[in-house]
Amino acid sequence: MKAKVGLVLVVLMISIATSEVRSQDYWFYDSDSTKIVLSVLPDLVTIKLSDSSGIFSTAFAQSKPYLSNDYDSELLGSRFGTYRLEAGYLVEDVMAELRLDPDVVMVNPVISMTGADTVYLSNTIVTVYHATVTQSEADALNSLHGLTEVRLIDLDTTAIVHVLELNSTSNKSILEVCNEYWESGLCFAAIPNYACKHAFFGLPSDPYYVHQWPYHNTGQNGGMLDADVDMTEAYDYYEPSVLNERKTLTILDGGFDLSHEDTYPGWIYNLFDVCGDNEFQPVSDLDPNPSCDFEFSNCWHGTAVLGRIAAATNNELGMAGINNLGYSMTRFYLIKIWGQYGMVILENALYGLVLAGGKPPRSDVVTCSWGQYFEDPLVRMELDKLYSAGIPVFFASGNAYITPQIAFPAYLPTVMAVASTRNNDTHAYDSPLSDSLDIAAPGYRVWSWDLTGPAGANPALGGCNGDEAYYCNFSGTSMATPLVAGVAAKLLLRRPDLADSSAERIYRVLRMSADDLIPEGFDDYYGWGRVNADRALLAVTRGDANNSGTIDVDDIVYLIGYIFESGAEPQPRFLNGDANCSGDVDIDDVIYLVGYMFSEGPAPIDCFVY
Repeated sequence: MKAKVGLVLVVLMISIATSEVRSQDYWFYDSDSTKIVLSVLPDLVTIKLSDSSGIFSTAFAQSKPYLSNDYDSELLGSRFGTYRLEAGYLVEDVMAELRLDPDVVMVNPVISMTGADTVYLSNTIVTVYHATVTQSEADALNSLHGLTEVRLIDLDTTAIVHVLELNSTSNKSILEVCNEYWESGLCFAAIPNYACKHAFFGLPSDPYYVHQWPYHNTGQNGGMLDADVDMTEAYDYYEPSVLNERKTLTILDGGFDLSHEDTYPGWIYNLFDVCGDNEFQPVSDLDPNPSCDFEFSNCWHGTAVLGRIAAATNNELGMAGINNLGYSMTRFYLIKIWGQYGMVILENALYGLVLAGGKPPRSDVVTCSWGQYFEDPLVRMELDKLYSAGIPVFFASGNAYITPQIAFPAYLPTVMAVASTRNNDTHAYDSPLSDSLDIAAPGYRVWSWDLTGPAGANPALGGCNGDEAYYCNFSGTSMATPLVAGVAAKLLLRRPDLADSSAERIYRVLRMSADDLIPEGFDDYYGWGRVNADRALLAVTRGDANNSGTIDVDDIVYLIGYIFESGAEPQPRFLNGDANCSGDVDIDDVIYLVGYMFSEGPAPIDCFVY
């Protein structure tokens, strides 16, 4: 068996239980063997029915006086439901009664988050064994507790995650099973395979570009002039046209509508579906858009996230995306990690991050418009590895109408946490406040792709220009996050050598080049400010005076022509000629470039003098 040395098991740090529930009975092992006390909801339980019981979940609720009949008992998929208790019944008493029922395989409490989403426990656990544990020892432990291995996730060369399912009837909660695995001394981590809602949410020729105020704000819809990311200006910068220089932007989300009209040839690099149509019965394949043509819940969120950055630019159709040219130099690796129930499950999130980080093809940038309101050690470990590999990762910070706190894993130092702004450069009401925010981007009432036809938000939520392929009123940090990731992809495309540097360097460029909004300086509303694609590109292209994509002798000749012969200004911005980051363009920049190219002098630095 393989284990990950140094894993810090920080689990479910959540609120104290209500007085109606004896919370000391519900706890979890931390990495130092301390018990983390959990809070549970006083009126919900999850129940796994046996496959042979022949009783549907609604009928089961009707047969029990302590279970409500007016609650959606199919929330967790086939034969695994969440049930509300009738008034006057206690969770512990109901669970004790249900464990005597031959039709019940397992019953669990439902974890309560302070002001946030509910966390549901299933009949599966996620474990990592110590490196010294043999297969026979693991098999004996599984046999003792009646668990069967249903999935392996190879995290890297030193760790394997084992997903184990309890199919036999148990008089214990899944938390108790996890704790007994930990107490065996064989496991480095033993975590319930929890589920929670995915918390969030020259002008091109494209006809709907006039509506894309996040790219180019002219004051449309009552907005404020230039309260945007300066994408129109960013289109001026050189982009390579050699296909082997393309960059890969990976999106982990729900399903994607791959048949949308507004795309480039070759825009998809790779596809993977971690979970299939039902995330509670995961089946992996290469098609991340099952049922997109008729099942709105499967694909609308991922399609909207994708459309924010993947739309074909200058094709006289629909919207514009992040690419300058008539083909996609930024290509997309689309990984579907949730299905029709809209639930991010631990094993699926882990699998998606593994695919993004090292299983070919390697990602250059990763964007995730989802999160949760408690910390998970295995997700943290995978994000640490992506950071160490130099892959920048961007996470939505959460939606403030759910809870004012920032979501995990957005607050981790290894990723960038993205907030949302309105079209007048003010804080979006649904964006959380936190000193862990890094950056902001427009994400309130924005245009993006929609599922074509009646399955989409348009026309169900109100049409936009009568075109069912687009929707004009998406909101949330889910919509802001891919825009920041798209700017990061443009940086790597323009400066491929940045990929050999570090994720932190990309983060620093984005922070230092952001437009500082009120209040001035770093703040809990916007982090370091609203992302600015033009300023970010200018920061990493000083010295390329002729906008050729490289710094060479032609730039020296170009600058000499400008300084002494009244030649054209440096392009696409005047300060592209500022090779020494002095804030001006003069003979010192020529001397600097000569030293760099012919005397082993320093290369132009990332410059934030504007």
